[in-house]
Amino acid sequence: MLSDHTSVYVNGFTPLSFGGSVPLNVWTHVAWVLKNDVWTAYLNGMALGAVSDSVIPNYGIYHLGIGGSSGDWSLFANKFVGSISQPMITHKAKYTSNFIPATDLSVGASSLPVDVFVNPGFTGNLLNQHDNSTITPVDTITTTGVRYLDTAIATTPAGLGAINLTSGWLYNNVSWTWTDVTFETWLYMSSRSSDTPSIFDTRPWGVAATTAPNTCAFYVTQSGSLGMWTATAYGFTLGNAAVSLNAWNHVAWVNHNGIWSGYINGVLAGTLANSTLHAQGSATQFGLGVNSSAFNLTSGKFYGSLFQPMITASAKYTGNFSPASDLSAGATNALFFLNPGAIGSLADTVTGQTMSVGGTIVTLGSR
Repeated sequence: MLSDHTSVYVNGFTPLSFGGSVPLNVWTHVAWVLKNDVWTAYLNGMALGAVSDSVIPNYGIYHLGIGGSSGDWSLFANKFVGSISQPMITHKAKYTSNFIPATDLSVGASSLPVDVFVNPGFTGNLLNQHDNSTITPVDTITTTGVRYLDTAIATTPAGLGAINLTSGWLYNNVSWTWTDVTFETWLYMSSRSSDTPSIFDTRPWGVAATTAPNTCAFYVTQSGSLGMWTATAYGFTLGNAAVSLNAWNHVAWVNHNGIWSGYINGVLAGTLANSTLHAQGSATQFGLGVNSSAFNLTSGKFYGSLFQPMITASAKYTGNFSPASDLSAGATNALFFLNPGAIGSLADTVTGQTMSVGGTIVTLGSR
């Protein structure tokens, strides 16, 4: 189609148009999904509309062109001008409602009935990974030599599945142990707190922290720096770098070989020896967005939103890094992961256990 709108066209039939506009000069995820004779088009995971397929026969696919019109085999008529990454065709309705597009479509693909998947940045060639058949190039094709892991898709992390904890918190009983560990999340704050709001907290609920003195709170200080606290050693700040207001920031606390490191947007903020902090390598109770010792909406309460809070039983980062816009991509050794934009609930995706709610929780755009 000679427009920036999403459409489906079959020879001899009127094009099915969904509207929407694909932006220029940024990577955009697009998907056309057929389920129960209805086509739905998605732009960056958001449904543009549904159109009945009653006029188009479902005969299957015998020939496939990528980036060109099979009806006019030239560089001019209906020719796509641009780049694509990881084109995939799956013979199932992979998406049935709004979703967060994965930056790497190969993640989880082995469990899907995939017909076509071309990923030259990983394989080094233009083979269809489904059956190793060759994709025949017409005229000149350029591959960049790197797998696309761009973080600029606009709907993440500010879009689907962000959890607003301003008027509530989440908590649960857990059974975690670790040697190395990573606590991380995308975080949005509009103002600084006069207190030290906990993001992650493994201290007992509603009782003095001295009852379990080596449990730990992971918080943001009044100046915006990353902090940690145990009843044995009290509070420590990891450097002077600050979390920005009115913007999404990635924050991470990582313990590797007995040294805690704090990262803000992938940049090391500071370090602390666990021999000084005395944080234990286990947890039986867990709070998110709340000072567990106070367990209320005032003292040490985090006011803001989180996206994809995750705890991993390994040192996921050991130096500066570029934070992934979707933390689920390539995740291993996870102890805990909340992703309501993808699964539609506040269940931990690792255990399936639904988080208990204190106060009121709002998920933004979750499906």
